[in-house]
Amino acid sequence: MMRATVLAVLLALAVLVGASPATAADHRVMTTVTDSGQRGIDDLRKCLATADSLQVYLLVDSSGSMADTDPGNIRSTLLGNSLLQLAAIRDDISVEYAMGFFSNDFMPAIGWTPLSGAVEAESARVTQVIAGQPASGGTNWSAAISGAQAALLAQRAPGSCQTMLWLTDGGISVGQNTRAENATAINQLCGNAVAAGGEGPAEGSHGLFNELRQAGTVLFGIMLRDPNVIDDQAEYVPFMKPLVEGEGSVDDSTVTCGEHPIPERFSHGVYLEATSADDLGAVFLQLGALVGGGAQSGISDDGTFPVDPGIARFAILAPGSTWTLAKPSGQTITATSAAAEGFKTETGGSVTKITSPALTPDDIGDW
Repeated sequence: MMRATVLAVLLALAVLVGASPATAADHRVMTTVTDSGQRGIDDLRKCLATADSLQVYLLVDSSGSMADTDPGNIRSTLLGNSLLQLAAIRDDISVEYAMGFFSNDFMPAIGWTPLSGAVEAESARVTQVIAGQPASGGTNWSAAISGAQAALLAQRAPGSCQTMLWLTDGGISVGQNTRAENATAINQLCGNAVAAGGEGPAEGSHGLFNELRQAGTVLFGIMLRDPNVIDDQAEYVPFMKPLVEGEGSVDDSTVTCGEHPIPERFSHGVYLEATSADDLGAVFLQLGALVGGGAQSGISDDGTFPVDPGIARFAILAPGSTWTLAKPSGQTITATSAAAEGFKTETGGSVTKITSPALTPDDIGDW
């Protein structure tokens, strides 16, 4: 008997194209979730299993460089769609969201709004507001996190879960953008003196990110790093991972932030990275699949993947909109026949998420 609560999420970007199997060259590797990041996902799932409500804060970079890293403003649609994914996690949970921008400073954009009965309208609203926000200024991480943290704290209620989606495309830039200012800000955010050239954190402080973890807020930090776009603040980018997850590598050295190891009663953060605006679509679809439930699995070099007994359904992230799946029986499912066969598709940038219907014993085997 299949367990209806189990979902296999296949997080390699690969498909069977045409009648021939995909080769290793067809594969693009998804953002790897670290062990600490997986614990953050598990923390949110565990909270959602018993919570009455979910509060989501969308913290969106609107610095000038976003015009270069995401010229098509794909982020506006992706963040709008993220509300649809989060609202679908559980039918009986109340979801509300708020949103703010940041560049040189933090700018509230949408106050706390319930999604009940208006999910699609609010999704469209987020897309429209982000699309209309001019890209200008620097990347003040300190003001951004402080502003979003205050909004979450003011809204916290018993029986609720809180999460923040923080999207940025570059390293920190505060004040006059001097090394001393930026390094000091990183050290204060981290709670440890990890950036050379700046002052350490205040005595007894473990940093803002530690406060988020202590409050139980699961932070998803998403870095858009396009190698074709010059970032004058690139030296500060590696600090984002240890800020979000509590540990990471900077200049080949391990850096820790906040109380470390992270106390059991704290939540964990999740760091994800995209290398282009199109890849950002894959990251958001991956995020939705992971939070929604399921285990990661890979697609082999010959383009096949196993569906074992006990798997209720699977989801694949595929590049483009043209794809073919072959069942163990040999029957093929294509982009044009998917809906008739019960498959659901969702796009994000140039990536398609393909979700199977409930599987039957005939679907067990290699696809």
